[in-house]
Amino acid sequence: AEYMGIIKSKRKMKVMRNISFLAFIVLGIYCADELKFATVIFRHGARSPLVDIPEMNQDWDTGLGELTPSGQRQHYLLGRMLRKHYMEDLHFISQSYNQSEVYVRSTSFHRTIMSAQCLSLGLYYDNLEKLTPQQLKNETIWTPPVNLTIQRYIIDELKDSALPFNIPVVPIVSYNSTYDKLLSFGSCPNYEHKRGTFYYTKKFEELYAKYKPSFLKACSILKVDCSAVDKMKVFYYTDYLVASEFDERFPELKKEPGLVDDLLKLYAALMIGELSVDSDMSSVRMNDFSKVIPEYMRNTMATPKKGPKMVLLSTHDSTLLGYLLSFGIQDPKVFEKVPYASHIIIELAKTEGAKDDDETAYYVNATYNGEQLIPKTSFKDFVKNLEKIGKLDGKWEDICRLNVKSIPNTLDQYTTQIVLICLAIILACCIVVLGVKKYRMKKQEDKSIPSSEYTHIGQVSTVQLKSQYQYSNQYH
Repeated sequence: AEYMGIIKSKRKMKVMRNISFLAFIVLGIYCADELKFATVIFRHGARSPLVDIPEMNQDWDTGLGELTPSGQRQHYLLGRMLRKHYMEDLHFISQSYNQSEVYVRSTSFHRTIMSAQCLSLGLYYDNLEKLTPQQLKNETIWTPPVNLTIQRYIIDELKDSALPFNIPVVPIVSYNSTYDKLLSFGSCPNYEHKRGTFYYTKKFEELYAKYKPSFLKACSILKVDCSAVDKMKVFYYTDYLVASEFDERFPELKKEPGLVDDLLKLYAALMIGELSVDSDMSSVRMNDFSKVIPEYMRNTMATPKKGPKMVLLSTHDSTLLGYLLSFGIQDPKVFEKVPYASHIIIELAKTEGAKDDDETAYYVNATYNGEQLIPKTSFKDFVKNLEKIGKLDGKWEDICRLNVKSIPNTLDQYTTQIVLICLAIILACCIVVLGVKKYRMKKQEDKSIPSSEYTHIGQVSTVQLKSQYQYSNQYH
């Protein structure tokens, strides 16, 4: 069974590899034209679920939300394909890492950093057959710093290879999500808040109603009761099912025709729903992108050239889908699924014979998982469209600041009604308590005054007691 699982994983990897390879064919860069710049924006590889659901009865040695061995392999293969196209076929980048050519950036999550590492290994590692070099059979471990004699021995033994098997080391730049406006939106609290409001909309109810039978069917097969799952947790349950199925943990789900496919569609639909709840947030997503990518492109046009000619960006499904939505893609099939290791490739090329500093001679092509993303367009129009999408109606800080007054708006009508009822009950209780207190004081007053003097003195006492009550009530 374990062997068959490995075979199935290999077949799945092979299919993804073939699909992704089409990206390089569809790009349409003419042989006579010169490729000047390329950026690859990719989702991390297969990972473990984001949260633990004990009823699912699964243990994850990697920890939650971490890259799995399958995910590592996905990005290693993606790196091999990039190597084949950009290094071996086009001779666009050098065979060994050069910081002036390639820049790798990732969000600050383990799974994205590791994905970038695996992709870089596939891109630069070319020692596949030399797995057991002679000099490493009796490897000695020394404690640094080593003296010059031993260092000379290391150099003599490893030659040009710093690490065993000539494994390359590629630097990966990462910023804290609070400050990363390009790949992560933790720097925009209002953006994250508005995503959460999706689960209190009619659109969510309609979407969930469409896929609910498949969702409950999957839970039923696994003997898990999901009928009372809170709406905010539907995403996490779906994520758990998708991540586990990819890791071949729930083979019984595949016995139901179309079930796994529906789960993948539900996952993507929930993500798109979050990202689409506020159209103004599209500008937030694209604001930094609309500046950074054109700047990289212009740097490759300059003489002498400045900056890298290949940029690799390791990120998440939400970022990838956010870019796709902002590009104005209309084809619904593009958004049906967002598989692990999905990627957008954007290339800048110059027409044959044109001068490097002539921006009118440049054009852009883009693909998503091997499918044409946008029509081949001039660099000028590409930048113009990006600037239009990424233009903010105000300052970033003002747009992204979380408005506390707007938070109650995230509550649906039922929750609002419950809150109002609770407030009414509390108010009624306060009125009753005050009434009882006043009644007891009045009763005590009546007992303390002789009946013969009640008419005259009672009026005075009532005023005095009323004054005392007001004073007492002011401080308690």
